[in-house]
Amino acid sequence: MRGVTRSSLLAVLLSAAAAGAGAAQGGDLVVRPGGQIGTEYKARQCDSHKIEMIDARSAADTPGVPHSYLDRASKAIFFYFAPQPASPPRLAIARVAVRRDGSLSPASLETRSGDAAFVAALTQALDEAGRAGVLAVPAEVTQDSVLLDVVAGQKQGSTKPYLEKRTVCPAWPKPGNPQPDYPAQERSQGIRGVVTAQFMVTVDGRVKPETFQVIQSSDASFTEAVRDILPALRYEPAEVMGKKVEQLTRQTFSFGFNDRPTPY
Repeated sequence: MRGVTRSSLLAVLLSAAAAGAGAAQGGDLVVRPGGQIGTEYKARQCDSHKIEMIDARSAADTPGVPHSYLDRASKAIFFYFAPQPASPPRLAIARVAVRRDGSLSPASLETRSGDAAFVAALTQALDEAGRAGVLAVPAEVTQDSVLLDVVAGQKQGSTKPYLEKRTVCPAWPKPGNPQPDYPAQERSQGIRGVVTAQFMVTVDGRVKPETFQVIQSSDASFTEAVRDILPALRYEPAEVMGKKVEQLTRQTFSFGFNDRPTPY
């Protein structure tokens, strides 16, 4: 996906989502001192599922648009497309003018599905793609704008779903990340605790400290220990369809449970 900062996109997809321009919401990872993050375990967290496709076509009165651009436009809009699953095949067609800089005119619906949420997902995807500027008209096109028919759901004249696989992988802690310091007073008294926090992980795999929020904490001292370590943490960034995106990630840190087996 949210460039892309729904990018974070996809809440979407990631039904996870969304904060603002859409950050994907990750799962709750339990990280204990000394615990190892296995690559096989990480791979199992990736979610591949079928999504009704997007097919961008050049409208009849805009000739000479390269097929490579139409293919790129289809993939770009599909990235932001997040319809709710449904069994019956659906079809919606929106006509939109793409300006030279990639911004879009308001879409007009040429064919409207009976599913209002599906139509809303299509128009939302177009809005996201337009704001991200990912549909910029290629230099070889002489017109100032390109008129596209954006088809979603099924091919015209067909009753079969028009599907494509989309793979979403969560942000993941890198091996060797430093662990929060165990507060001295709690350690000396044998007080154990946990902190569950959420924060945004950027496409560079870093934490945005200003997004740090505590979901649950045993004590303020544990919270501060986690807060202090944020700038040093590094992650494999979340990906949607192979594109790195920001993600709102939830992670649990524990203190004093070194003797417990790690789930990884």
